[in-house]
Amino acid sequence: MATLYKDWAADALTATEDDLIAAGHPLPDARPWVSGDWSPVLMLAGSETSVTNPGYLEGAAEAAPRVAADIERIWQGLPRRSASASTL
Repeated sequence: MATLYKDWAADALTATEDDLIAAGHPLPDARPWVSGDWSPVLMLAGSETSVTNPGYLEGAAEAAPRVAADIERIWQGLPRRSASASTL
């Protein structure tokens, strides 16, 4: 068995010099990440958007169902069209 450690902050194709400075995880924040015209249609579900554990795996597990529920609420509010034989 082996352990592979990858320091993504040192990878020139995925990081910048700013990534070499340890900044820690983001602080929990309930404010929306997206504002303005995009806010009704753009939702972020990454770990950093978690209001409980941003930047951690638990944060991603919290953020995904939150956004899924937001999407479901939007879908429920949309008018329904019945499928006709010509659209099938």
